[in-house]
Amino acid sequence: HRRILDLAQGEPWSDRVTITGFLPAAEVARVLAASDAVVLPFEAGGGAWSTSLQAAVMQGTFVLTTSTRERGYDPARNIHYNAPEDLAGMREALAALAGRRSENAPADYARAWDDIAQAHLDFYRRFVAGGQARSRVDHSLASQEAKAVRS
Repeated sequence: HRRILDLAQGEPWSDRVTITGFLPAAEVARVLAASDAVVLPFEAGGGAWSTSLQAAVMQGTFVLTTSTRERGYDPARNIHYNAPEDLAGMREALAALAGRRSENAPADYARAWDDIAQAHLDFYRRFVAGGQARSRVDHSLASQEAKAVRS
């Protein structure tokens, strides 16, 4: 947390970053929906199991993320995938696609966000309680949760 704050206050980011702190789910949905892009550069690559990624896609905002499997732009989801180390490709995709809106975003952003927040809580409760989740991401469990959130 401290490192992010320090980076946000230094060059080249000073006066270009806003740190909001905690926001209610409906406000987070509005902020994401009003953004030109959501950038999620997962070091090990993201995927459908990521509820953070799902939440960003649901807002209709262009999403740039990393993946070890997928590459390129998916217009149906308004998401562009790059390899985790491909910084030049991410810059290029962001310059070309930022501001693009998806036609497939759900009308009820706040409800969709609440569902994703609940999936996060459920997953972490099982993890802390020593339930089904493993210390590394349990992709099969998270995939089942993602399907439940979408239905």
